[in-house]
Amino acid sequence: AGADLFVSVIGMPLAHHADCVVCVPEYPFIGENPFPAQLNAMTKLYGILCRDYGPENVVLMGDSAGGNLCLGTAINATNHCDMHTIIGKPKDASYWESMAPGGI
Repeated sequence: AGADLFVSVIGMPLAHHADCVVCVPEYPFIGENPFPAQLNAMTKLYGILCRDYGPENVVLMGDSAGGNLCLGTAINATNHCDMHTIIGKPKDASYWESMAPGGI
């Protein structure tokens, strides 16, 4: 239900107005799959999207647990040298970061 709401409220309007492809993945839920299954699934998807569309054209976004997973995916991809070499260094824009001194 959460993914359906995200698609209808954010995904479809974003795809229409920005003329872009929007991917709204369903990641493994923590109650059914132990950590780091979620992070591994999203990092793999991020690598595929970067390979197919170019890292400069991939944006990770989400809210609540999904937002946390997006930031974790960016960090995970950066920390894996093989992924970093293949996909480039991810950039993130989190409004939480702007609250820190020197944040973006």
